[in-house]
Amino acid sequence: MYPFGELGVVTKRILEEQFGLNPVYIFDENISKFNPHVKASSALIELNKEGNEDIVLILATADPAIHDILREKVLGIISEKRILDVFQKDLNRGGLWNPKNWEKTQCGKHSYGGLCNHPLVKQVGAFCSFAAGSTVINNHPTNLLSTSPFLTGSGGFENVEGFKEVPYEAWESEEWYISGLVPQGKVPGVHRITIGNDVWLGANVIITNYSDIGDGVIAAAGAVITKTVPAYAIVAGVPARIIKFRYNPKQIEDLERIKWWNWDDEVIRERYDDFFLPIDEFIEKYIE
Repeated sequence: MYPFGELGVVTKRILEEQFGLNPVYIFDENISKFNPHVKASSALIELNKEGNEDIVLILATADPAIHDILREKVLGIISEKRILDVFQKDLNRGGLWNPKNWEKTQCGKHSYGGLCNHPLVKQVGAFCSFAAGSTVINNHPTNLLSTSPFLTGSGGFENVEGFKEVPYEAWESEEWYISGLVPQGKVPGVHRITIGNDVWLGANVIITNYSDIGDGVIAAAGAVITKTVPAYAIVAGVPARIIKFRYNPKQIEDLERIKWWNWDDEVIRERYDDFFLPIDEFIEKYIE
């Protein structure tokens, strides 16, 4: 398997749980630096060892740019018939959703999960945790006779920062596409959302209506967020509602001033024990 990002982890889990299969090799340049069970890409040559002729390499990425680079590298080592693209449909997605047509999400340090690179997410802060299934969904028009995208195509995305302009024909691979049309509808209120720092979204959280998420937010598993969530709110439910705030207004204001998430890693190491202090003691120590 190569590489071993979020999709690689999902693929490995499916192979193990649904088919009882365990990868013989896992390759990933970055993860190999701290996980001894993952090999660097330089070890791909091991696929040519005697006895490994029947091993198939899974390319576990849905990013066309990354896929093309990795595929070219692998083809210099093994034959094409030994390469399996498990996310072929995602690689061929049409219109605006093809990764070639939107700018990569700006993701802060130590954040992880699917929203770290999503077409409808402009920016993610540092230290965010996005559980499996958390996503942002696009709106459909409700003021037209049909809500189907064949009435809008890319309408509403004009001049939205981070998206290229694409013709209607670019959506041809989508199931809803009807050739020979010139869509006149528009999706209302489109923008790429911003997610703050130290945000935790539980499993299957859905963000709708292009809702921004503030610093320190926690969203319970399965929550459907329909409007902007303020800093340090805890939300749950369908639609998501604020259950409580993690801290009082003054504490939140102070934490937003301290911005501990901007500290260098070395500073965090030095101050690590202070992260376990009562909140008022932490604030008193670091507020300027």
